[in-house]
Amino acid sequence: MKVYALDLSKPEVNPIAQFSDINTIFSLFFRLALGVGFIMFITAGLYGTYLLISSSGNPDQVGKAKTLFTFSVIGFILVTLSLVISRVLAYIFKIPVYF
Repeated sequence: MKVYALDLSKPEVNPIAQFSDINTIFSLFFRLALGVGFIMFITAGLYGTYLLISSSGNPDQVGKAKTLFTFSVIGFILVTLSLVISRVLAYIFKIPVYF
């Protein structure tokens, strides 16, 4: 009797097998969050620029653009600070960092 089985513990066969510990899962999450945060920052900045250019001196549109710029910069600072804090904590507790 032949048994055909697949070894799912190899990352070449099963891509989920590369997440063998919690460290790799968190590193993937932080890399993804930083990338999404950066893309949102760029998108909000471009949209704020569009609003500012197309406002034609309308004070409501100018205020909306300034608010959008402010919130996008604050969001980017928060995402960057979370990365810095996580790296500092990893250094303090001697946890290997993969991100």
